Amino acid sequence: MAGNPRDKYCIVGVGETEYSRASGRTTRALGAEAIRNAMNDAGLTPDQVDGMLSYHGGDSTPSTSIQYDLGIRPNFYMDCSGGGSSTEALVGLAIGAIEAGMCDVVAIFRSMNGYSNIRIGGTGARASAPIGGSDLMKRPYGLISAVQQFAYTRRGAGRTTMPNYNYRGITLSIPENDSEYKGYFEAAGEGRLVVKKCVECGLLRGEPGPGCPWCTSLKWEWQQVSGKGTIYSYQVVAHTVIPSFRDLTPFAIVLVELDEQRGQPTEFDGLRITGNLVDADFNMEKEEKVGIGKRVEVAFLPVEDGFMLPQWRLIDEPEQGFTWSHEAPEG
Repeated sequence: MAGNPRDKYCIVGVGETEYSRASGRTTRALGAEAIRNAMNDAGLTPDQVDGMLSYHGGDSTPSTSIQYDLGIRPNFYMDCSGGGSSTEALVGLAIGAIEAGMCDVVAIFRSMNGYSNIRIGGTGARASAPIGGSDLMKRPYGLISAVQQFAYTRRGAGRTTMPNYNYRGITLSIPENDSEYKGYFEAAGEGRLVVKKCVECGLLRGEPGPGCPWCTSLKWEWQQVSGKGTIYSYQVVAHTVIPSFRDLTPFAIVLVELDEQRGQPTEFDGLRITGNLVDADFNMEKEEKVGIGKRVEVAFLPVEDGFMLPQWRLIDEPEQGFTWSHEAPEG
């Protein structure tokens, strides 16, 4: 490829701070120390650093604060929202900025008080805030961190609100104008499981977003489904960052592939919905009973005031497709 920047760039310095609980320091102080250590490691002075990049999840400090602390005068900076592999992505952005002639040396940092203030995933200071939107399909089941959500990407790979509902210390808030989730939970309150059906192409979708991922149509209607399916993937949470879920551990979060529309429109597609695996009394199912390929059906957990949370129970039917089960540790 013409102009390939491979072998033209390198990381010349790395800096970090002490990892501790109750650091007693701000993310600004931690970030400044880390960048200063990286510059010292590289033998660079502030006037030689003319670019800065960072990523955050609403839990950090901006580049514009730290640059003044260290006497850096950047020609280019950007603070990106992200997590997980964002560091690698920012390295690519830094190369692009240098290639474009915007700067020559870029400092990249990530600063957070994970144990002392706010942890990624919305815990700590953010844990008591009401949740809505797509979080309604995740947080009530203990699915909160970026790592947990990425694990399901591939297997092996001013508004008027409805009344708020409280589930294990989590406030669930569904606005009247929430076309993505209001109908889903209204049906659940009646003991029905529904998904969205595209009016244009007729295909169903498990994630109740506004657009059809197959034809991009924005026209849809709710479609009731049988509520039966197969465990497509799962994770067992042994340590949770949600305080009110700690007495439940270990518990399983399952990704269920519904019987409807399996293998459509391609062999890799299906309707997949997240939930917990529970027993007949809505206690978390034992870890050793969870497995890919096991058959389940929906069960509606009463929360309060008619609000029902869809969960999943094992049923006595033969396993289907690929099967696998993690061997639970003894004790």
